[in-house]
Amino acid sequence: MKLNKGDIQTALIDADIMLYRAAWKHEGDDVENAYETIDNMFEHLFYVTKASQYIAFLTGKGNFRKDIAVTKEYKGNRKDAIMPEHLDSIRDYLINDWACDVVNGLEADDALGICQTEMDNTIICSIDKDLLQIKGYHYNWNTQETSYVSEYDAWMKLYEQALSGDSTDNIVGIPRVGAKTAKKILAECFSIDEAKNVSLCAYKDYYKDDNHLTMFQENYDLVKICTSSEDSRLKNKFAIPSIKHTF
Repeated sequence: MKLNKGDIQTALIDADIMLYRAAWKHEGDDVENAYETIDNMFEHLFYVTKASQYIAFLTGKGNFRKDIAVTKEYKGNRKDAIMPEHLDSIRDYLINDWACDVVNGLEADDALGICQTEMDNTIICSIDKDLLQIKGYHYNWNTQETSYVSEYDAWMKLYEQALSGDSTDNIVGIPRVGAKTAKKILAECFSIDEAKNVSLCAYKDYYKDDNHLTMFQENYDLVKICTSSEDSRLKNKFAIPSIKHTF
């Protein structure tokens, strides 16, 4: 899919991905080279999307999912992960030179989901598969593909993830149900309600007791990207930040 000038007004950018991409790419290198990589990534996104303005998000402190996660600590498997040496410097560069907004209490993904849902003429720019839960335009700079996610496909992605969980984030889902199996479970669903019922049945088949409803809700709430500034999981209402103009 090729975008024309005027199709998209605002690029919604996942700066978390940019941060780690540049930091690991230039590990042991001069930090100025990492800054140049950041600049090039922004310029590429502006060129592809032809957006006249943008908002970019970085994840800050706190995360409502940590309160929801009971079965396993949310992202508890990342505690001892080694961070790249230039991470803090590149983060500061994204904030100070590219006016990236730091969101607290939720993740950058959630901020992107809310903005895409509540704003007009937007495109999410990220390589994160989780964001395919969000209806609308998406640009993946790894594959260099622009796509449009329908409301039906967005809901199917959410229920797939509720079934499979996410091992990288320590979300259990249904053990031994991966992405392919989740797709098979939902293959004959032709409505959102049907997908929910099929997912609940899959949880009941595995967990066997009354606990299946609790387990489903916990996993659903952990994997679901926010689409409303008044999402009940948020401790504070999310405010869409000021828009920055491209050059």
